[in-house]
Amino acid sequence: MQQVVAVPDSERVAPSPPARVDSGTRLWIAAVGGALATAYLTFALTLLAIAILPGLGSWNTYVVRSGSMSPSINTGDIVVAAPLPPTATVPAGRVMVFVDPATTTQGDRLLVHRVLMRNDDGTYTTAGDANRQWDQTPVTRSAIIAQARLRVPWVGLPVVWWHRGAYLPFVMWVVLTIVAIEVVRRTRQRRGRNDIQQTGSHRRWRHGSKITVAASVVVSMFVVGDASAMFSGRTTNPGSAWTLTTRILLPYTTNVLADAPWAYFETEEASGSTATDTSGNTRTGTYSGTIIYRQAGALTRVPGHSVRLGSTTSRLVASSGAKISNPTTYSLELWFKTTTTSGGKLAGFESTKDSSSSTYDRYVFMRNDGRLVFGGWIRSGTTMLTSPLAYNDGAWHHLVITARPIAGKTQQSGNMYVDGVRVGTGSTTAVASYSGYWRAGYGAIAAVTGAPSSPTFEGSIDNFAVYLTELSASRVAIHYASR
Repeated sequence: MQQVVAVPDSERVAPSPPARVDSGTRLWIAAVGGALATAYLTFALTLLAIAILPGLGSWNTYVVRSGSMSPSINTGDIVVAAPLPPTATVPAGRVMVFVDPATTTQGDRLLVHRVLMRNDDGTYTTAGDANRQWDQTPVTRSAIIAQARLRVPWVGLPVVWWHRGAYLPFVMWVVLTIVAIEVVRRTRQRRGRNDIQQTGSHRRWRHGSKITVAASVVVSMFVVGDASAMFSGRTTNPGSAWTLTTRILLPYTTNVLADAPWAYFETEEASGSTATDTSGNTRTGTYSGTIIYRQAGALTRVPGHSVRLGSTTSRLVASSGAKISNPTTYSLELWFKTTTTSGGKLAGFESTKDSSSSTYDRYVFMRNDGRLVFGGWIRSGTTMLTSPLAYNDGAWHHLVITARPIAGKTQQSGNMYVDGVRVGTGSTTAVASYSGYWRAGYGAIAAVTGAPSSPTFEGSIDNFAVYLTELSASRVAIHYASR
């Protein structure tokens, strides 16, 4: 039996009313929710607009459905690509959109991969940055349809989720978007009702939401990023990882660097007097005279650039921190193209960086008839190597000169290679002991038999490298073959 205990009125406690959130707090929560929802929608719509707007012109957009290009391009990113005309050059190292050559039916699948090099048969070798192997099937030129120009992150994720059957994240994204739209709608309605009777706090939050929206636009533009940073940074192959900020290391460059050049100038500059040293030794070069930049390069697999020496004193001199004392074992390598009938100096060693020096040797020049000569300087007699053929035919040629001391003798042992083949070997003139600078192009030439009528080389040069070792015949052949 229950007992009822009477409590005097003075001891009774009235029940507490339900806790209520004050209007200021509600306003604050609503403002924060509205700002976050607005920021999300603005961010998403900005990215979507960046992805869609180029498609209103001639550009196209492609959703990336795999991670084969990670970290440059990730799953769910959208790639905006510009059509590549059938006659346009395919730039090596860049990301292209092409029909997968491994598919049996044309158009079954498009790939967004990087072009590594042009093969001798006109096809292209490609690879995904994240893959440990190159793509097995070469790509024909006709299969390459566009060049990637812009990466828009995340926008394509819903498409990827749907096609993969990942319905849970897809539904969650749909719900989140609907909720955000509803929050923004209600926030705007509330602001419309309170326009006349706004509190100072509400004004501040409205102002804050505007800042949030503006910031989200800025962030979304920043995330999209620069096209060159996204599309020319990295790839791998079975033997090494090639990583650079503006270009990719390709076979010829890889082989040159494998032989540890003292200095290596790829002649890719567009202007200015500075020649970049790719060897990693920071022996920056200097262009002097009239230099015509961005001429067609010598390498067939990797379209690049050369420079044309266009005046009487045009030259490239290894100058910044590049003075060296008495190199006796060395190799000189460069590509050249000319139709001159007045010869000229191709490469050599001189005591100054000036147009001409008082002490000079270790050089190779072209005779008026187009033949090449090494050892044509006067030092206790003159012993020269001369090529049996002429090379002033307007075609690109690969030239390598190697030299080393002969024990017990003042002369040197020299070799001349043209287009991967040794065309001359034997003793060459002794060299003087002095400090100086390596150069390609204009310089001093001794008055020896066969000396050209002009020391100026009127032609183009490309990929000039200097080694303080003697390249072997097999390495020379490998360099030439990887052109």
